[in-house]
Amino acid sequence: MTGTVVFRALGATCALALGLSLAGCANPIESIVKGGVEKVIGEASGGDVSFDTGSGASLPDGWPDLPVPDKAPSMSIKSENGYSATFAVNAAEAEKVLAAFENDSAYTATNTFDMENLKSATFESNDWNVGLTILIDDESNDVILQYIVSVHEE
Repeated sequence: MTGTVVFRALGATCALALGLSLAGCANPIESIVKGGVEKVIGEASGGDVSFDTGSGASLPDGWPDLPVPDKAPSMSIKSENGYSATFAVNAAEAEKVLAAFENDSAYTATNTFDMENLKSATFESNDWNVGLTILIDDESNDVILQYIVSVHEE
């Protein structure tokens, strides 16, 4: 697969996983749901998947050295094609991460989108394609920071 196709496929599967993880399954059912989600994402992305949610979530093994918030993610995914992580942060933390990519000469912004409560930016380096999405809830001001990371291919 080309880098763009892999990045889009990973993004679609991460969106599915995010929706399923936000459904808030009860603990006895969580492992069954997790196994099902891993299977669905694995089939969609073409490989093995590791899916981690909740208070025990962490960045997956092999996660690249990228700017991230100083807290554990609420969800993470590792697949053959890349990684995804979702963080519950405040607006200042999300902006700090975005600024770190914008100010890092190793990364080039390839696409940006900015609406009132939704920001999205795509960056690439010699090694990685990184998609960041910042979503702010109007009523609660809760902020979700979503990463989608794939290997950069020429």
